[in-house]
Amino acid sequence: MIQKLTRGLLKLLPEAAAYRLLAAQLGRTAEVAMLPVEEAAMASAKLFRFGPQQQGLAYEWGSGPLVIFVHGWGGRAAQMAPLATALASEGYRCVA
Repeated sequence: MIQKLTRGLLKLLPEAAAYRLLAAQLGRTAEVAMLPVEEAAMASAKLFRFGPQQQGLAYEWGSGPLVIFVHGWGGRAAQMAPLATALASEGYRCVA
């Protein structure tokens, strides 16, 4: 429904307003509930912030050689948490 409305508005709005509407729609992702295995893995994660003004959030498991997990658009660290905890138990520092 929102996509159809957005398409119609893009044809009618001035260019600047249409750009802002499109950018707002592209920035939205669907909320997906965590699986129980993801919740359990996230419970053992250490949260930390990074970047300018500490805006970025990441989660860390274990210690040792670093393995970085990068999720795709609309993804989240919890999706990689079970794998991160498994690798952390093998002696790796995992960050998602």
